[in-house]
Amino acid sequence: MYMKKIFTLLALISFSILTAQSPSLQAWTLDAAGTTTLIALSNGTTVSYVTTASTPTSTSTHTTKVKFKNISPVTHTYSVIRTDIVVNSASPGAIPYFCFGDMGTCYSTWVNEPYPGDYSILGPGAETSNGKHLITDLDEAYTIGYSAINYKLFDLALGKTSYDTLSFTFKYNQLSGIAEHNSSIANIGNIHPNPSSGNTYVTVVLTDETNVKVQVYSTLGTLVYNGSEQHLSGKNNLSIDCTNLNSGLYFVTVTAGNSKVTKRLVVNK
Repeated sequence: MYMKKIFTLLALISFSILTAQSPSLQAWTLDAAGTTTLIALSNGTTVSYVTTASTPTSTSTHTTKVKFKNISPVTHTYSVIRTDIVVNSASPGAIPYFCFGDMGTCYSTWVNEPYPGDYSILGPGAETSNGKHLITDLDEAYTIGYSAINYKLFDLALGKTSYDTLSFTFKYNQLSGIAEHNSSIANIGNIHPNPSSGNTYVTVVLTDETNVKVQVYSTLGTLVYNGSEQHLSGKNNLSIDCTNLNSGLYFVTVTAGNSKVTKRLVVNK
C-alpha cells in the first residue's frame, strides 16, 4: 500500500512536469471582419500573401488579424516580437507594423515589441477578441516586391526563447523558383569594405531562426578564419577579422542551417 502511494505520487509529479512544459498557445488567422478562423498557425507555419502596389496618393496595406488562445489551466501574460526577415526595399520601401494587446495599441515600423504594460492577459481557456487580436500590417512600396515578416507570440514570464512560444512567418509576393527563399538564407549582402585591410562585414538576412557561421578559405581551400557559431534570426551584420590574413584573394562562406553561400574577399595591406 505504501509503495502504491509512492508510485501514484511519482506519476502525479511526472504528469505535472509534462503539463508545465507544454506550450500554452494556439493561434489562427481571421477574415477581415475578425469573425471566422481561416488558417491554424502551428509553430513554424508560413502563410503567403499577394499585395498590390501603393501610389503617391494612396497607400496599399495588407492586414492580417491573428486570434490566439491560452489553452493552459492557468493565466498567462503574452507579448510578441516582430522580426523583419526581408522587406521590399523598392523606393520608398515597404513598411511593416503591428497592433497588439488588451489596449489594442498600434506601433510604428520602428517598434518590434510592445511597450511595458501593452500586453495580452488571458485566463485559462480564454482567447483574444476584436480590438485585442494581433493585427499585422504591411504597407506595400510603389513597386510590388518580396517581404517576409516573422511574428513570435510568447509567455512574458518565460521569455521569447522558452518552450512557450508560437512563431509564424507571413511572406508577401514570394516568387517560385527563387532558391534563396527556400533556404534559411533570404539574402546575403556584399562584403564591405572589400578590399579590406582590417575588419570587414557581411549582412545576412535569415528566413528562420538558425545557427550561423562565417568561415574564410584561401584559394587553395585552406581554412584561414573560423568564426564562432551564433544562433540568429532576421537581419544581422556579421564581422570578419582580416588583420591576420595576408594580402590576396579569399572566399567567405556563410553557413546558415543547411544553406551555404560563398562570396569573394580581397585583402589588401
